[in-house]
Amino acid sequence: MRALVVGAVLLDVVGKPGDNQKNSSDKIGNVGLSVGGVAFNIAANLKHMGVKVNLITSLRKSSPISKIIKNYLMDNGIGTGFIIEKEDIQESVYMAIGPSADDYPRLTSSSIQWVVLFDDSKIKRAVRDSDMVIADTNLSHRQISTLKQICCDLGKPFCVVVASDAKATRVMEADSPAFKYKIVSMNIDEARKIKISLPDPVSLKGDRPAINSEIVVVTCGESGAYVFMDAQWRYISPPEVDKVVNRSGAGDVLFSGICKGIMRGVDIFRDAESEKIRHYVHRILISEYQNLAGDGIVLHYKRRSEWILGFILSIVVVLISVLGLSPFARSATWIHWAASLVAAGSYGSLAAWLKIYFDPDGEMVLKRSTAMNVIAGFVVGFFAALLGSIPNLAELAADETPSRMVMLVHFLGCTVLGTIAGLQLARTAEDLMRKNLPA
Repeated sequence: MRALVVGAVLLDVVGKPGDNQKNSSDKIGNVGLSVGGVAFNIAANLKHMGVKVNLITSLRKSSPISKIIKNYLMDNGIGTGFIIEKEDIQESVYMAIGPSADDYPRLTSSSIQWVVLFDDSKIKRAVRDSDMVIADTNLSHRQISTLKQICCDLGKPFCVVVASDAKATRVMEADSPAFKYKIVSMNIDEARKIKISLPDPVSLKGDRPAINSEIVVVTCGESGAYVFMDAQWRYISPPEVDKVVNRSGAGDVLFSGICKGIMRGVDIFRDAESEKIRHYVHRILISEYQNLAGDGIVLHYKRRSEWILGFILSIVVVLISVLGLSPFARSATWIHWAASLVAAGSYGSLAAWLKIYFDPDGEMVLKRSTAMNVIAGFVVGFFAALLGSIPNLAELAADETPSRMVMLVHFLGCTVLGTIAGLQLARTAEDLMRKNLPA
């Protein structure tokens, strides 16, 4: 799965002065720095859900702020090859200073709506290579219209996230009967701004949104979210949370989960998929972060270290297989016996790794549990082969020089048992993880 995200990425600078400094001109407090913006939140969320992501944004060339943003994008595995850098544009910064998130004076500096984004042929190639294109309304309505037309010409689904109520009308201004949006997402205030009314909360009967989109998502804070899809309104209940730490970013992660489900072609309202989406939202609500990239317990995603682990396991499997079937193993039954059991454990480890790494639902496994599952795969594979070999133990022990066919059958039997045991272990680990997800 590949997604192309287009929009503003900002360096968030948030200052919190200490208490009892109302009359002080030089206040003492804490300043926090993070990379944010709707486009970054969605790109980071999708990446941590196992989707390959490229990002198009504009940054000021040779700026230290731009270097911080680009390095952070690369650290999170987000493609930066399509970022447009220019000397004569504003810095990409969001600033807020105040005692609480509700009454911060806020200032946003971004020039993405003034930059020509889509004349480069390689950007059109990025659209062509993507399974879904997502833009936020920090883009001007003309930029949204241009990108929408490119997606129409290339047959790619195009989604829009409303970035603020002040920019909500841009999605309507870019609307046209010729090409539907795939998904349009907004919060309740933004929906009111463009005159989209919610359905009755009990019967879920309501008017069709006055926007040409296959799916319309309206988030309502602690009241959950309403989704218009397949000509009817549906409801997504909020996760149960003992203490909400942060609501900012919850709508973005909900939208990201829906996008991933649509790319996979699954029913986002089936129990397992809906549960995963609510789990994503829950992780944001109980953390101090606005996206899954900052979450202290991030979801499993494909890291370079895990590729190395898989490569090592593959080499071990090959070496043990060669040893188990070699003339050297035929010289002593115990060598063949030991090699078969170790091979079974190694195949179990590799099978568990493959299941976790390549399964579309593999993000349900936490990062830190990958090595544990690989070790457990070896143990269960080893003992599965040991138990499976007990009936042949006496025969193998009595036969000082077993035939090559007997060795081959026994060895293959052990590796098959180890592989099945490893796969079953990984499947069981994911099932247990789902059962322990928050309601």
